[in-house]
Amino acid sequence: MGITMKKHISIILMLFLAISIYPQQNVKVMTWNIHEYSNYNTPPNNLDWDNPALKYVVDYVNPDILVCQEVLYQESVDQLLQYVLENKYLSGNFIQSDYMNSALFYKESVFTFVENRAHPTTAYTRPFNEFVLIHKGTNDTLRIFSLHLKANSFSGNNDDNIQKRNNEITVLRSRTAQLRTDADFLILGDLNSLNGSEPGIVKLFDQSTTGYVYDPLNAVGQWENNPSFASTHTMYAQNLTVRFDMILISQAVKDPNGIEYVNSSYKIVGNDGNHFNTAINTGSNSFGKTLADSLISASDHLPVYVTLKFNNPTSVEDKIALPENFELFQNYPNPFNPVTTISYFIPTSPLNPSPYQGEGHRERLVTLKVYDILGSEVATLVNETKPPGKYSVQFNAKTRSGESLPSGIYFYKLQAGDFTSVKKMIYLK
Repeated sequence: MGITMKKHISIILMLFLAISIYPQQNVKVMTWNIHEYSNYNTPPNNLDWDNPALKYVVDYVNPDILVCQEVLYQESVDQLLQYVLENKYLSGNFIQSDYMNSALFYKESVFTFVENRAHPTTAYTRPFNEFVLIHKGTNDTLRIFSLHLKANSFSGNNDDNIQKRNNEITVLRSRTAQLRTDADFLILGDLNSLNGSEPGIVKLFDQSTTGYVYDPLNAVGQWENNPSFASTHTMYAQNLTVRFDMILISQAVKDPNGIEYVNSSYKIVGNDGNHFNTAINTGSNSFGKTLADSLISASDHLPVYVTLKFNNPTSVEDKIALPENFELFQNYPNPFNPVTTISYFIPTSPLNPSPYQGEGHRERLVTLKVYDILGSEVATLVNETKPPGKYSVQFNAKTRSGESLPSGIYFYKLQAGDFTSVKKMIYLK
């Protein structure tokens, strides 16, 4: 038998074994605005009032990936992991901004988390987060863009808020247009849009440029106070009148093979289509009274989830290429005002065994500090042990009290074991 024939047989056998070991797998991805979720806990209570309700809903859906909006602090993430998710999930690295943030939780048995990148948008609006994960069964890369767009005013004209949402989505679309045309990604979260004719919403579905998305419900229209769209409404749990929360899919996710949206799997938890302009626990609800009561206790938004099918394994070459050594990346944006994101990578192989704490221990002490042009320390962004992986952290030139650093040149320095790297950034007010 010739060498070429043997090679073909070997490839076929490897593909067969890969498919046998990693059969097709369905996973659930859920988004939920959990309404200004803070670290309410103060010892010895250990549980805030809505943790049991949050836990009940998450257990009911049992998602493989959970993305939450309106998570305020790192302490809030820690509280969710311990009391709501009961450590059945891991969290992606959390980036806190001036506004309410997105947090991602995932099942370690299903996914490997790669990075969280916060993209600044425009003044007085929230950044959006780009989460990247790799499916362990197929090596497919899934990107999730989590949004919490500018909210509406309860009274008065909303033209300014509509324009701000449009500005936010413009930045988002410029990012998705940079992806490969076969990129698998979701855009999800709280879009705060009253109808599908808003310019930002139109821009999301515009196929004249790459990076567009589809609505799996095919239900783009006048959502607010419209009974025709009652089955799509997610807000408010006590008075369902509008569709704010969505999961939108890329062309690659819509198409068969690879990562594929499972038809009719789009679910709005608690909305049975029969509670327009009323509370979801009024009368009977096909989801059950306990779930309806829990949803109202937990948040004013209803969660949304979809099921994705991960098909045959892809080649190792399709994985995201990560650096083999320590790396400190240039901050983005640069110049910035007042927030910028700094990313860095910690490799598996150490430059020096001294950071190890015994054989097989891969965590190492990492510090990331900011200095002014005179060399005075301005901020410590990271000072803790970290396992291998890519991380992002935000630097804000303004304090919580509103005070601002002077405009000018600043330096940020990463140190891990014997590795040190310094880069320059510019703050312009």
